[in-house]
Amino acid sequence: MLAPGDLCRSHRLRAYDAVQLACTLALREYTLAHQVAEPIFVCADVGLLDIASTAGLRVENPNTYP
Repeated sequence: MLAPGDLCRSHRLRAYDAVQLACTLALREYTLAHQVAEPIFVCADVGLLDIASTAGLRVENPNTYP
């Protein structure tokens, strides 16, 4: 699992964005190990969504909702 500090350095994220992403990545690892539904990363920051998607997370942008 990547630590928030690693995410900040590799993707130039702000600290809280890195924490949010690291937590979701850890949750995804847990769900895969326990055969339950994967989390969906919901965020309005398009750059952060791109990074999350690249990391293998399912993503949704609430700004695209009607």
